[in-house]
Amino acid sequence: MLFKGGKVVAGFPGALPEGQIRAVLAQHGVVRGGATESWSDDPVTRVGELRSALEHDATRTDLQLRLAVTLAEAGFDADARQALEALPAAVYGDPSAVRARATLELRALAASRPEGDPVRQGLQHVAAGDVPAGVDLLLEALREDHSERSPARAALVAVLQGNPDEEFVRETRRRMARVLF
Repeated sequence: MLFKGGKVVAGFPGALPEGQIRAVLAQHGVVRGGATESWSDDPVTRVGELRSALEHDATRTDLQLRLAVTLAEAGFDADARQALEALPAAVYGDPSAVRARATLELRALAASRPEGDPVRQGLQHVAAGDVPAGVDLLLEALREDHSERSPARAALVAVLQGNPDEEFVRETRRRMARVLF
C-alpha cells in the first residue's frame, strides 16, 4: 500500500515485478532515491512538463505513461492515441492507460453520433460525470438495438473499461446481460 498524507492512494494484491511497482510509485510522484516529482494541476501545462522530463530521460516508462494519460485528459486525442499505442509492454495494460483509451473511444463514438441520438445523449451524461444516468440511457438504446455492432453496446463496454468502481461495473454488466439475453 502507498500512503500519501495519511491516506491510502494506491495498492496492489500480491507480489509484482519491480518494474510494475516502480510504475505505481512513479504515478504518485515517488522516484528513485525517495525524491518526489511534482507536476502542474493544469493538464496542458503538465504535458509540457512531462515532454521536457522525457527529453532528459526517454527511458522512463512512468513518464511515458503519465504523458499519454495527460494528453487524453487535456483533450489532445490524436497525440494521446499515438502515445498510448507506443507505450512499452510494462505499462501498456496499466489501469490508467486502459481508462485513457476508453475515454478516447467514448469521445470518438459521441462525436460520430447525430445530435439528439440516445447514444450521444448517454455519452454526454457520462462525460459530464453523471455516469449512472448515462448508463441508463445507453441501456435503453441497447434495448432498441442489441446487435453485435450496436453503438450502445460499444459505448457501454467503453464506459465499463474506463470505470474504476468494480461494484458499479459488476451491476452494469448484470443489467446489460438482462437486456441482451
